[in-house]
Amino acid sequence: MSNFIQIPNDITTKLTKRSKYKTAYLYMYIRNQINKDRDTINAKEKTKLKYGEALNLDEKTIYTYIKDLNDVGLISGIGKDWGIDHRYNVYHFPEINGDNFIVLPSLIDDTNLTIEEKGVMLFIKANCYNGANHFHFKSMAELKARIGVGKNSTVIKDLESKGYVRIIDKAIIITNDAFPLYLNGKPENYIFRLIYNYCLYKGVVPPIKEERALFYLKTKYPDGHTSLKDDLLCKCKNLPNEISLNYFCMALLNMMPEKRTNLDFDFTM
Repeated sequence: MSNFIQIPNDITTKLTKRSKYKTAYLYMYIRNQINKDRDTINAKEKTKLKYGEALNLDEKTIYTYIKDLNDVGLISGIGKDWGIDHRYNVYHFPEINGDNFIVLPSLIDDTNLTIEEKGVMLFIKANCYNGANHFHFKSMAELKARIGVGKNSTVIKDLESKGYVRIIDKAIIITNDAFPLYLNGKPENYIFRLIYNYCLYKGVVPPIKEERALFYLKTKYPDGHTSLKDDLLCKCKNLPNEISLNYFCMALLNMMPEKRTNLDFDFTM
């Protein structure tokens, strides 16, 4: 992968107005412009965007959203430039030094979600554990409060019915491919994704990422190929409700091999 968008986690605390989800989407949309024909996102890059192009809204509303981004430091400066027949804005982005996540441009192109729902997805991801696509909550009221939706909002249920999130044992899990767990093909990343997806297949909340456990798993599965999938199906048939990568270390590295059974199922993604 080379074309991705970097989003700071503190977007959820910096954007607090009622328009926060559309503003977050606009931020993602503008940042995506600097990815075109580039492998990485460079700080203080500048890009051009005609007013109104992103959200199909009037110029005044778009200007308000951009001003909000500028006021909270998500955009560090706005300049002007001229095209052949219209004026452009030139945006400058500060370097992202704190916690952040990546999202693929496919979220922008997704026609199954509204702009507001896409913004909500960004807020959900910003709350996820580092390196994972889920987080736990104590109650539905707390979940809605963490992502900033109203207590009577149905957006979480709507996203679940559309297949973009799942709720398992008071954990919300992003299941959409626009939020990859990694950007490179290192064996430990493949191992983590395979285990992550296997847990979802089993209806269990996936573990968080633990580098030490992945190191041990990589010793047995140095290139993370089919043998890991086979071992999961044979040695981890029944998973506990609360699980960690250490559980898989014990199950996959210390248990005696069992008789393998051919199962016609593919839980890889």
